[in-house]
Amino acid sequence: MDFALRQVADADARIDRLPTVSYYSHAMRPAPTPTVLEPLPTTPVSAALILFLLAAPIQILTYSLSLLTGARYAWWFPDLPYLLLGVALITLTLGGSMQFALFLAKRLRRSQDYQRPGTRPYGFSGLGWWPFWLLGVLAVLVLYTSNIALLGLQLHRLGHGPYDALLYALETGLFEYVLAWAPRPVFWEFFYSLAWSLFIGGYLLSVVVTRSLPLATRHLASYLFFYQLGRYADLVFPVRGPAFHRPEAFLHLRGSLTEQTMQWISEQLFGTLTPQVSGVLVGGISAMPSLHMGMLALFTLWLARLSRKTLYVTVPLLGLVWTSTILLGWHYLLDGVIGIPLALGCERISSALVGKMEPWFSRTRRSR
Repeated sequence: MDFALRQVADADARIDRLPTVSYYSHAMRPAPTPTVLEPLPTTPVSAALILFLLAAPIQILTYSLSLLTGARYAWWFPDLPYLLLGVALITLTLGGSMQFALFLAKRLRRSQDYQRPGTRPYGFSGLGWWPFWLLGVLAVLVLYTSNIALLGLQLHRLGHGPYDALLYALETGLFEYVLAWAPRPVFWEFFYSLAWSLFIGGYLLSVVVTRSLPLATRHLASYLFFYQLGRYADLVFPVRGPAFHRPEAFLHLRGSLTEQTMQWISEQLFGTLTPQVSGVLVGGISAMPSLHMGMLALFTLWLARLSRKTLYVTVPLLGLVWTSTILLGWHYLLDGVIGIPLALGCERISSALVGKMEPWFSRTRRSR
């Protein structure tokens, strides 16, 4: 724990040496030398606009394709308030745990106070409002990628895909081997459901350590960009998942939450969409590439940039979640093999795009 505190102090020292990284530390720096043009830091509003600009072309394309194919485009998802409420509860729970752990570390180790006079307190309580504002913006934009899944449903009704028979033929031996264990669904459902909690926890930890708004923007943009490209990849090569293709092979799921969720999705896939379509559950129709594995790959990448020691925790978690996606019948092994490198590539592209857009919202002033 003392190591974690020192990491926070070291990160703050590095931030002070950067030209403009932290949204809050900008006003605390000493006046720069004369005749130097200093860029003002990105603001939370401009960071949100950058995320909207990344999402706008994809949504315009999706709406246009929906008009051409007769697919439904949802302007409002009734589960949006519940999604935002869930994100808020997870954020407060994880953030409160971080704050308590930091407080406990100082009390038990009798550590020196790493907070400098005149600065915001370290930890979750000193972040301000902007990390939560951006997280809410991302949740809304990710939910609206479910319109791409609705477009995929219409293409399926028109005879495009799915190609599960090909993938299941390639991985028949794997499924016969792992399903012979008759794994307990409850145990693996726990790890499968961790994806969003791990993403939010990794984002909060990154923000707590770096206090960097530009870094947080790139962090969230990588997830948004991957979700958009991942859903469009499913349009090109639609795959529904092994449990949808061969439900008789997954008898161990009887009575489980996974089976109930899959039954609802199957009704949406092969039946008529209800007027109150759920954006969260419709998004579960896409299997190739695995959005779960892509999220966990980005989670692992961003934490490794803070400290490589996090790999001792994140890599085993990545393996457990990957195993759960196969044992629960949501994904083929190949879904994760493609999803992980796609997510890492999306991070490089989205970070470059954010870097190109940031000057549009930055102003320069001549130092006194």
